[in-house]
Order: sequence, then structure tokens, then C-alpha cells
Amino acid sequence: MDPRVWELAEILVDYSVGVQDGDVVMISADLDGSQLMEVVYRRVLQRGRYPRFKVSMPEVTRVFYAEASQEQLATLLPIDLTEYEASDCLITISETANVSPAKMGVRRRAVQPVSDWLMKSSMRWCCCNFPCNTLAQKDEMSLGEYEDFIFGATNVDWPEIIEAPSGGRNQLRRTLQYARWRGLLFPCGGLSGRPYHLHFPRHLHGPRSRRDPS
Repeated sequence: MDPRVWELAEILVDYSVGVQDGDVVMISADLDGSQLMEVVYRRVLQRGRYPRFKVSMPEVTRVFYAEASQEQLATLLPIDLTEYEASDCLITISETANVSPAKMGVRRRAVQPVSDWLMKSSMRWCCCNFPCNTLAQKDEMSLGEYEDFIFGATNVDWPEIIEAPSGGRNQLRRTLQYARWRGLLFPCGGLSGRPYHLHFPRHLHGPRSRRDPS
């Protein structure tokens, strides 16, 4: 296994959500992210915490959007919110199914209460793309190029780069501009006044959860 995958899992578990004693950690992923999902699961267990899986299959997701009625698309089942409420941390990895934008819009409105709850709750969460052929093709890169791009953005010490005497802040600015253009900036749970991070809060911000008073 690429050692960068293990390093990324450590970042997600130990810093991005900062697992704590007794935490239940939901790992939400599709099969394109299965390699990272497995290592994150292992890391959570090694830290003595309680991992749970929420796994999707692109083929099954496509069936849902092809066959579900408007009522089914627009319905949020109580269990869909309960499983988040029962967790302390959420790590989301790669969701790449190619489905109808119109139907996806209906579904997003249906699950909006989950998003609203995440923003108001004390859950510590982060989102992560894992290099796969689907995402590489979307960004018009080879898989190797996309792996280097993703790991080059996540598995680095950004504070060290920022403090470097030779243009560290300019490098950061260029990276963020490119990331916004590529759609790689995600909301970061719990960083008041600093709503975005490049995949994970470790690299750009000090606080790592809503529970961190700093």
C-alpha cells in the first residue's frame, strides 16, 4: 500500500476530527475510497475508539436515482438523522456516483436537515477526496498525477510552509486559488470564522473541533 494512504488516515483520525475517549466515529464512503476507508477504520480501532461504516456503492446509488419516485427522493427517514446524532465524529471519503443533477438537487433538499444539524452540533467532521480514476478523469489528469496532487495538498505541514522565509504565503494563496477553481475546498466543522479548508483542517488552521475554545 502507498505509505501516503496511511499518513492521510492518521491526519484524518488524529487531527482532522481529533478522536477522543469514547468517540463513535462514522466513516461515510463509497467503494472508490475503500482503500483509505479500511486504513481509517484500522486507525480508529488502534486508538481505542468505535468506528461505524456508512458505505455506498456507485452502482446502487445510480439505481436509486434511476428508480426512486419523487416522493422517495424527497423523503428523509428518521434513521438517516439518528445515525448522525448517535456519532461523535464523521469522516466522509469520496462520493463519485454520476447521477442526474436535477434528481440530486431534490435529494439534497431532502437531506438538508442533516446538513443543518451538522452545522449546529458539536460533531467533529471533515470531508476528503481519495484519488481514484473517476475523480482523476473529471479533473483531466492521469491517476498518478491526481494522486500526487491530492497527497501533495494534504500530506504536508502547511504551518511550516507558511512560515518559510521564501514565499510560503504566496504558495498557500496559489494553492487555495487552484483548489477553489477545482472545487476542492470543503466546509470545515467547528472552525468559527474560518469556514473552509483544503480537505482537512490540520494544514491551515489550529482549532480542530467545535469543542476547541481556541
